Amino acid sequence: MTPPRILLVGMMGCGKTTTGGIVARRLGWDYRDSDADVEALTGHTVPEIFANEGEAAFRKVEAEVLATACTSELPTVISVAGGAVLSADNRKLIRECGTVAWTGSNRSGWPNGSVTAPVARFSRATRARSWRASSLNGLRTMRRSPTP
Repeated sequence: MTPPRILLVGMMGCGKTTTGGIVARRLGWDYRDSDADVEALTGHTVPEIFANEGEAAFRKVEAEVLATACTSELPTVISVAGGAVLSADNRKLIRECGTVAWTGSNRSGWPNGSVTAPVARFSRATRARSWRASSLNGLRTMRRSPTP
């Protein structure tokens, strides 16, 4: 039987790491963070990989650590790197791996700026198409917006 897994997805800086740690501790589950796993595997920070090897090299390692996290034998909360959803293969893996939760980045609506508010917004994997579409539409909008 496949162990339960919760995968937190969302834009960079939206609280996936903090929320993932909280959820894992409350459930007594293992916790994996894609960016931390990339750094542990390569011995380099994410910015170093981007600067020295480029985005393609980072995305390859990102996919590797996501696949590894999704084969965990323990119940696990996984904070998925923000750009992982750009890959069709990663999106398929995320959908099949466990329950997917979109962690939104609009902190202004959270009570007292609390990072625990996204925990209440977990959605089932059956709604994966919805989060995928909204996250990709958000990325498209960001790319079209002029940089301040």
